Amino acid sequence: MVMDGVKKRVATLYRVSTKGQLDGDDIPMQRNACRSFIEKQGNWELVKEYIEKGFLDLRYPQVKGMLFNVQKKMPKKVCLMFF
Repeated sequence: MVMDGVKKRVATLYRVSTKGQLDGDDIPMQRNACRSFIEKQGNWELVKEYIEKGFLDLRYPQVKGMLFNVQKKMPKKVCLMFF
């Protein structure tokens, strides 16, 4: 259900902290859970997905990029799920 004909723009962030998690199914599991949650909201539209491989770069460039975009009001919502 879309209220006022406007969908809320949503971004997701998937993060792993070990190589084992990256090689496993952690990112796909997070992606599926977030996409399912967003779909159930009815008026949310997934516009950007960020993948943070924390074990490779502890400066967290994807998190910083996401926060920068949120400050610029793109997207309107961020879906964070902790596993």
